[in-house]
Amino acid sequence: MEPGNIWRAPHKDSLLKSHFSSASLATSALLLSALPSQAIDCTKAASLVETTICADAQLKWQDDAISRNYFAALKALRGRGNKASHDLIQAEQRRWLSRREACGLLAAGGLTDCVETQTRVRLSELPTDLDAPEEVPRVGLKLGSEILTWKTIDGRRTLTHRGRVVIEERYILRNYPPFMVDDRWKSGDTDAVLIEEGGVASGDCAFFAVVESRSSGVVTRHELGEECVGTPYSRPIRDAEGFAFISPASPLAEGTIRQWRANTGQIVESSTQFRPEPGSTMKSLATGQKPEIVEPLRNAEFFSAVSRLSAQNKMQVIEALWDITNGCETCNLEHPELYGVAIDQETIAYSGCSWFWRGGHFFCGRTDALAVWDRVGGGFYFAMDEHLDDGRHGDKARVEPPLASWPAPAHARYESWRRGKGWTADAAR
Repeated sequence: MEPGNIWRAPHKDSLLKSHFSSASLATSALLLSALPSQAIDCTKAASLVETTICADAQLKWQDDAISRNYFAALKALRGRGNKASHDLIQAEQRRWLSRREACGLLAAGGLTDCVETQTRVRLSELPTDLDAPEEVPRVGLKLGSEILTWKTIDGRRTLTHRGRVVIEERYILRNYPPFMVDDRWKSGDTDAVLIEEGGVASGDCAFFAVVESRSSGVVTRHELGEECVGTPYSRPIRDAEGFAFISPASPLAEGTIRQWRANTGQIVESSTQFRPEPGSTMKSLATGQKPEIVEPLRNAEFFSAVSRLSAQNKMQVIEALWDITNGCETCNLEHPELYGVAIDQETIAYSGCSWFWRGGHFFCGRTDALAVWDRVGGGFYFAMDEHLDDGRHGDKARVEPPLASWPAPAHARYESWRRGKGWTADAAR
C-alpha cells in the first residue's frame, strides 16, 4: 500500500470540498507537528499509558498502525482539498488521544483492558486499504505484471503462476472460499497481498502467507504464521515496514514476531519476553472497575509472588492460572466453583483450571492451583493438587507457605476450594 493512497473518501466528500490555501496547509502542518499523534517512541515513554503500550508488542504494533493510517488519511484529504473531513478526522484523533490517556487514571488492573479497547476502536475507525477480507476473484489474482490463476489439482483448489502451484487449499470446504485477501501492500515495484487460508470456516486453523511480486516473471510466497482454535491472541497485523504475525509471550514461553519486510521481501523473526503490567499491584487491582476479568499473572505484584515459589509449584500455578478468563462466560459450567475468581473484603482468590464442562475436562490437565491474596496483611498463599475424575480435589494438597501460617480468611478459601464447594452462595451446589 502506498502511503497517501490508503484513504478512500466517500462519494459525498466531493460535495464538501473547499479551497485549501497554501497558508491554511502550512497552518495545518504546524498544528499536526504539535499533536502527540506520532507513534510512541518507547525510548522516551513517560506516561503510564505509554509504558503499558511499549511493554506489549501487539499494542505497540497497533499504535504504529494508527499513526500511519492517521497521517496517510490527512495527507490524502489535504491533497483532495477536503478541509471539512481533514479537520474532522484531526479533531477525532485529539479526542481519542485524550480518551486513551485517561486510561492511566484507572486502577492498574483495568488499564491494559482500557488501552486495548481504545486502540481497537480507533483502528476500526481509521481508513485502511481493505475494509474486510475479500475473496480472490474467479479471474485470478494480479500482482504487478503477474497473474495467479485458479486450477484444481487432485480435488484441491490452487492458485498457480506460470504452471507452478503458489497456494493450495488445506481444507476442502466447497461452501467456503479457500483463500481470502486480508490486506495489500504496494510500493515501488512491489505488489504483495496478505492471504488467509482456511480461516474460521475450517473450525481449526487459519494460515497466513504473504504472496508478492517485485520483478517481472517472479511470484514468491512467504509463510507468516497460523492462528488456531485455542490461541486467540496470535494474529497478523500490518506495521510500518510490512506485515507481521505476532504470537505473544506467556509466562511459560517466549513470544515471536515474524515479519515480512516490504523493502527487502525477507522474513525477519524476533522473540519477545512476557512482562506483567508495569507497576500494577494487588491493591490497585482490587479497586479496579472489573478486577474479576483481569488475568492475575499480568499483575506485577502477583507475578512476583508466583516467581518466588519452588520450581514445581511455580509451574503448576502458572499453568493453572494463565488465561484464567478465557471462555469463562460461555462455557455453561457444571462446576463453576472449581474455576474463576472470588473477591470479598478480606481476600482475592483465583482458582483454575480443573473445571468441568458437561462431565468432561475442558482445556485443562489434571492439576489445579489456588492463589489467595490477603487484603488485610498483603500476603500471598498458594495451594496445588491433583484433581479427581469427578472434578473434585484430592485429600492432600501442597501449600506454600505452610498452612499453619495462613490467616483465617485465606484458610477458609482453601477449605472451600479443597472440598470443591462453591465460591459463593449463588455458585454452591
